[in-house]
Amino acid sequence: MLVLCVALSHVMAVANIALALALLASIAWRLRARRAGEDALGPFRRTSPLHGPVALFLLLSILSIFFSTDAIRSAREVKGFVTFLLVVLVSGLVDGVEDAHLVVDALRLTTLYLVLGASSTTSSSATTTSGRGPPAGSRST
Repeated sequence: MLVLCVALSHVMAVANIALALALLASIAWRLRARRAGEDALGPFRRTSPLHGPVALFLLLSILSIFFSTDAIRSAREVKGFVTFLLVVLVSGLVDGVEDAHLVVDALRLTTLYLVLGASSTTSSSATTTSGRGPPAGSRST
């Protein structure tokens, strides 16, 4: 549910808070499983086809700091890569066909939300600017 909230949120602060809550809930879930005798990192040791490309992207991005003309700014931007923990989190939590269908449905809802949000923004800005002439005091050539 929190992953869906992260995906649906267009406000980064809300998305980061939801991601932090999802990570904390995952940690609590795995600590509880450890007390029950299970392997604490068991679900997160499964690999998905996305782990390799995402890890390579993160590694190359971190290495690019050393070749940047503004290394300090580049190093600050690395904190945004925490969002890529979603790949590990989702692959650890999705362990069956029903879970995979739930994630795909969440992505479909996210796409619909983003498309409708973008289209309503575009249409509202088009209606507010249509029919207006040049601003007062400006010359028309």
